[in-house]
Amino acid sequence: MKLTKREKTIWLVVGIAVLIMLGFNIFYNNLDRFKAVAVDASALEETRHLLRSERNIIARRRAADAALTKLQERFLDLSDPESAKIELLKEVETLTGKVGLAVEQKNLLQLEPDVIGVALEGSAKPDVLVRFLHAAAIARLGLDVKRLQLHTNEKTKELKYQIILQLLLVEKKAGQ
Repeated sequence: MKLTKREKTIWLVVGIAVLIMLGFNIFYNNLDRFKAVAVDASALEETRHLLRSERNIIARRRAADAALTKLQERFLDLSDPESAKIELLKEVETLTGKVGLAVEQKNLLQLEPDVIGVALEGSAKPDVLVRFLHAAAIARLGLDVKRLQLHTNEKTKELKYQIILQLLLVEKKAGQ
């Protein structure tokens, strides 16, 4: 098939138009690459400062999470109060056994919705009772003495005591 002069001219014009559009699109899309980018030193320093701040914030967040985890170890989980009561009772029995405190009566208490306790009654020498109170103060769990009543027996030099130890239950994150 032979093209006429007029058809050849039309195809030439269309081809040139397509090449011009292609060149324009390539130039327009890469225009920002052709420009010389001048970097402002203050803007660069501010960007670096922001990046350091972000890393600092992330590091502080990790440290806060670690501190929270460490603090939550001193408390039992609020979601399962029955197992928390059993664990509290085991902890108190361990402490009484360690210092040799004679306990005549133990009772588990639900003092508030998020506070449980153990009531202890018995007789003991003053030094044994002081050792127990010290052990409770430095125990793994955050035990607090809610109430302490003492009555002395002049003849035997023993103290009749009633102690209520309490523990706050906290809501823990999953996996802690």
